[in-house]
Amino acid sequence: MMKILIRENPRTLALKSSSHSLTFRQISTSSGETNEQPKVEVHLQPNSEISRETGFKNLLNREVFGCLGLINVYNQIYLALITGASLNVARPLPYESVDKIYSVDFFSLSSDEWDFANVDVNGMMVPISSDSEDYDVSAIRAVHPCFEFKKLLSNGSFYYSNDFDLTSQLQARGVNQEKLQKEPSLPEIPMNILQ
Repeated sequence: MMKILIRENPRTLALKSSSHSLTFRQISTSSGETNEQPKVEVHLQPNSEISRETGFKNLLNREVFGCLGLINVYNQIYLALITGASLNVARPLPYESVDKIYSVDFFSLSSDEWDFANVDVNGMMVPISSDSEDYDVSAIRAVHPCFEFKKLLSNGSFYYSNDFDLTSQLQARGVNQEKLQKEPSLPEIPMNILQ
């Protein structure tokens, strides 16, 4: 499993696994053109460089199951992460597993507006308390820019796998006999699948 961390200055998101981290940072363009697409700098770093001492803290207090990629919405780049999944919903072969996505979250590379925000079923920001000094009625009615994507990807119709390509057929992928031999008490696989 992975964690998502953040460093405020410069705003950098880190997707931290057990050994390495991918860091994402939106870089500003020096040309000043308004039509220019935003750019992202991505680095693979050892976990020793991603710590409290280097300014990183948790952005989400739950596990991250995978990264769907980056998306540009209204000229802001968001990192799309699988934050909820049912594991091992299918096993095409004993050494392959398929997981079902039930929650996806989007994190902005350029703005903290939606960090730690509660969002209702309509994608609108919900205040933690109406007594708060930061309570702003106009901000409450704002809809998260990626809400429709979140709703679509979190409806239970999408799957992913870390073990194999879901888009290819078993016949095209073949069967790894070496991996099959490592699994104890497995049923025999018909020879026509192996061809």
